Amino acid sequence: MPRKRSLLDVSVGLTGPDVQKLDKIAEVTGSTRTDVIRFAIRQFTDNYGKEPEKEYENILEARLRKMENRLANLMVLAVRAAAQALYYMTLPYSRGGFPTRPLKEEVFQAQWHKSRTFAGEFLKHATVNVIAPAPEAEPSP
Repeated sequence: MPRKRSLLDVSVGLTGPDVQKLDKIAEVTGSTRTDVIRFAIRQFTDNYGKEPEKEYENILEARLRKMENRLANLMVLAVRAAAQALYYMTLPYSRGGFPTRPLKEEVFQAQWHKSRTFAGEFLKHATVNVIAPAPEAEPSP
């Protein structure tokens, strides 16, 4: 025979809309109003004091994610700038030396566009070296 829990009666005053919400939840879940109230109180008491930590943790996680995104964007910009610099550094070798007079605006713009295209292709083909975890040792027979 299962042991019966001893319960204490507690009286609580609720507004009409709150009682209606409780009744609706009880109807949907197939429980009694008392079970719904008991569950709500248990949830509240189990989680009491934990919410500020979760909120603070969520704020920190969001800040960290934002910083990671900023750092990733800065890395992309740095790599793009380095690739464009590489493109310009190789121009004298591919075009027969440095220009002896200033470039016309349309020629400069064309070179700028080519350098950005080169940088974009460079970024597409860039790989990230990730150190693979060491394989786990197999159990000996």
